[in-house]
Amino acid sequence: MKKKVLLSGMILAISIFLCGCPLESEFPLSIPETAQLDRDLIGNWKFINPEKEEVATITISPFNDHELIIISPEENMNISAYRAFVTCLNGEKFLNVQEVEKSEDKRHWLFVNYSIRDNRLTLRILEDTLMKNKKIDTPQALSRIIEKNLKDKDLYSENSEMLFERL
Repeated sequence: MKKKVLLSGMILAISIFLCGCPLESEFPLSIPETAQLDRDLIGNWKFINPEKEEVATITISPFNDHELIIISPEENMNISAYRAFVTCLNGEKFLNVQEVEKSEDKRHWLFVNYSIRDNRLTLRILEDTLMKNKKIDTPQALSRIIEKNLKDKDLYSENSEMLFERL
């Protein structure tokens, strides 16, 4: 399967090549105004690259009482910025992620399952495999499908897991 670069060459500020297609939606899993800020995410994180190539870092900061801003320097001295907030589904935590640089009417939401353990942040990007041919017209409908399939291996690409270490 052709490798695809996600979010204009960056997702959460690093270049990630994935097999398959990330799930994109016109709406998030929940509304940001009700999101709880996960303070464990806040800080500087370094991508742990198993191939020992370039080091990428991200900084996650509170944007307001409910949302986060994720910032990453790029190779060309530009900065990538992402809006994010947390949605919990059956005990699993997901980041609703939206690239800030695009005009608001062209922004889509991407979804990243995450966990933090021993100062390590593990991210897994949701794939669109299970969503094909399904009518999804509300955040609640999307959340229900994800909740029903939390244990399904097709919810994520086998190459979608990324590991970060707190700096």
